[in-house]
Amino acid sequence: MIDQLKGTEKRFDKRLEISLPIRLLDDKFISKNISPGGIYFEVITDDIEKYSPGKIITIEITASTSTHEISSQIIKLTGIGVITRIDKLFSDPACFLAPWRHAAKARRRGEKLGVALKFSNKLELSVKNANYYSRSKHSVVNPE
Repeated sequence: MIDQLKGTEKRFDKRLEISLPIRLLDDKFISKNISPGGIYFEVITDDIEKYSPGKIITIEITASTSTHEISSQIIKLTGIGVITRIDKLFSDPACFLAPWRHAAKARRRGEKLGVALKFSNKLELSVKNANYYSRSKHSVVNPE
């Protein structure tokens, strides 16, 4: 985030523009960007208070990776975070021309928010091997 008055970057960590499945507050979302210090995602909700700044919540981030030796791994990062900011977003481009119509639609189907969450502690990492590659046999084996 750039401070408009001073023109300097305020973020401590570089962000990666990447979509990862995340779970929090018993809901599932896709991230917009992530950094070592936090994550940003979008949500449509009827309960804006659920995502109010200052709220402390548990988060789970899931990613899938593969290498030459290991065909597939599921990586889960879990931890605690605090919501630092919410941005009210417009999902319909027409809302800029007729914002009163967008407000009526938002009341019917929920408000679209951008949510910034700062990690409160280091995330715990767990790795699940879906399959592993055996170099000697060159075959994929399901682990037990």
